[in-house]
Amino acid sequence: MDYLDFVILFLIIPSAVLGWALYLRFKATGFERDHARSIFYSFLVISVIAVVYTTPWDNYLVAERVWWYDPEKILGIIWGWVPIEEYAFFVLHVIFTGLGAFLILRPSSTQLPDFSPNRSSGLIFSRGAVLLGLLWIISATAFLLNISALRYLTLILLWGIPPLMIHITFGGDILWHRRRRTAILITVFTLYFIVVDTIAIREGIWTINPNQSTNIMLPGGLPIEEAVFFLVTNTLIGFSMALWSAKETWIRLNGLILIALSKIGRPVSERF
Repeated sequence: MDYLDFVILFLIIPSAVLGWALYLRFKATGFERDHARSIFYSFLVISVIAVVYTTPWDNYLVAERVWWYDPEKILGIIWGWVPIEEYAFFVLHVIFTGLGAFLILRPSSTQLPDFSPNRSSGLIFSRGAVLLGLLWIISATAFLLNISALRYLTLILLWGIPPLMIHITFGGDILWHRRRRTAILITVFTLYFIVVDTIAIREGIWTINPNQSTNIMLPGGLPIEEAVFFLVTNTLIGFSMALWSAKETWIRLNGLILIALSKIGRPVSERF
């Protein structure tokens, strides 16, 4: 099995199945053009963010030999340090988990208790953001100390924690309101990617450098860092989709934009 086979078998075909299931739901419940448009835009926006944010990080990992791919198992088109299949993986991961999100989460229109469009949820969930911030600082310290066994793990946390903090600070209460279905989504898709990642490593499509990882293996031989990576990625996508499909998010975002615009419109002396 090469990388393209992997992408087709474990991402494109399952995405087509989930897409068909979502279409059948539309057909059974009544096709809502606005809902379909929202799904398309969510995939477009979040995929672009994923590619832009992840590309420098992933190229750094390969350049530093934290992981590497088998040159015999790729098409041979390489941008930077990683093959084109890797960039396709970024986008297809968003689409695959995103389709699952729209199947599991359902659109939300229930307004939260004491919800105000002019108030961020940062104060409500500040403790979670602070704990994540402390974990980021610990990871940065371990990285700067050049602890080789923790290198891959710390790089995952340094990359994944900042956007998680943004999610929680902006919409922690919205996520908590939708916690059960979001937790199911994250758990199911993380387990799926753990299984298929184990297959990819066994097939030699990519290899994790044992000198830059803890060498703690899950059953099947998967490095624990890979499980952490897919837990983080599915949490990021799950949180993004949960917020995207909640009307409270857009009310709050609109309120924050109005506040920002009102401050911009004031004289400098009145802004503070």
